[in-house]
Amino acid sequence: MEIPKAIDKLRIVGSGTAGLIFATYFKKMVPDMEIEIYYDSKIKPLVVGESMQPYMRFFFEKVFEDESWMDKTNATYKFYIKHDGWANVPGSSEDSSMTFPLCDDRFDNIEECEREVFSATSSNLPSCSSRRAWQMQSVLLQPILIEKCEEMGIKLIDKHFDFDDTSEFVIDCRGFKGLEGGNISPLIINDTAIAGHVEHFGDTKGRYYTRTIAKDNGWAWEIPLQNKVGVGRVFCSRYNTEEEIKEQLLKTYGLKKTLTVPFATRYNTDACTSQSLKIGTSSVFIEPLEATTLLLVVYSCWLFKEMLKSFQFTIDKYFVEHYNKNYRRMVDQHVLFIESFYGLSNRVDSPYWQEIDKHRKAFRKKINKNWPEYYGNYIKKKVYEGFEFEPSGIGRYFIGQLPTNHLPRCGISLNNSSHLELEDTLICNGVIT
Repeated sequence: MEIPKAIDKLRIVGSGTAGLIFATYFKKMVPDMEIEIYYDSKIKPLVVGESMQPYMRFFFEKVFEDESWMDKTNATYKFYIKHDGWANVPGSSEDSSMTFPLCDDRFDNIEECEREVFSATSSNLPSCSSRRAWQMQSVLLQPILIEKCEEMGIKLIDKHFDFDDTSEFVIDCRGFKGLEGGNISPLIINDTAIAGHVEHFGDTKGRYYTRTIAKDNGWAWEIPLQNKVGVGRVFCSRYNTEEEIKEQLLKTYGLKKTLTVPFATRYNTDACTSQSLKIGTSSVFIEPLEATTLLLVVYSCWLFKEMLKSFQFTIDKYFVEHYNKNYRRMVDQHVLFIESFYGLSNRVDSPYWQEIDKHRKAFRKKINKNWPEYYGNYIKKKVYEGFEFEPSGIGRYFIGQLPTNHLPRCGISLNNSSHLELEDTLICNGVIT
């Protein structure tokens, strides 16, 4: 019989963005918990993303007293995401953009939102600012989080941690090294990212949104920061070499200094075991089209905290089963959302898109069945020509809300003082505490 494991200390392995966010966020939510971070200073952590979702405000508002971190990370506000060229071949009569607004639906259109946002000062933002997100250099966030760890009494230990030589419960934030599992979806075939920064160009200096542009192989991004623009490509290496993509980036943006990051889109369906909890890219990596990685870190931290409190800070097989059930539902919704960009597109103008097209029929059958549950009132018939926005399900995450009836929350009843019975209750709309 498995003995429940009492949790009186958290040991986090890995000091990348995921590990630092988990440590500081959890410490704020559970101040009495002792936390240690083990890391190897010889290993450079993966820098995850520059464009974020409104859900991240639960982290920033909890960990930081103000927004002084924005200047330190070269950050700008983000009010929506613009996707160009995804519907049909760029330049065709049917080509169109789609925009995912992150602001209140009281605006009749995104132009009205822009006017109110851009005419406001940072101290007098419109009401939609409560659902704003950010664009930042995440590599600059890490030293700020390390400093915050020291302020909060979190121990940082430069020492190799042997997973095979411990009986303690461990938070695994080792990045791709800890990521196992199969490919997430035949629609998501990209496996490489090339990133860099250039000087502001065109209207990027006053642009408060992230832009993606679908290409004949993958897609490009533009993320305006305070004094530069983050640009890059995500693509499938079976259709273009790294050098070919670098040449395209040089021609389009004048980008010379780049960072190449190979990746695999996969996730561990059992992120939690009786011995460890995988967080960040140790548990899942969905390509960075909608900035999901850090959102999932914050969500996972919050879910872990909620369940620990319900289980009286012990972990047993019921805890593991219930955590993984919630976690899989959350990740599956994110995967379906990213799949929709490829599965609902009509592009077949290159071998890359033709490979994806082979799997669209099956995807559209699935989306017809699941769309209301996952996306609420999106107009699916002509999704790439815009949509009315009344979010439900995962849509609420992308505007920084907690959905009503989101995920099961564990209530505990004790039977004969030894057997734990799970009792599902519902989380109401509100602020995460």
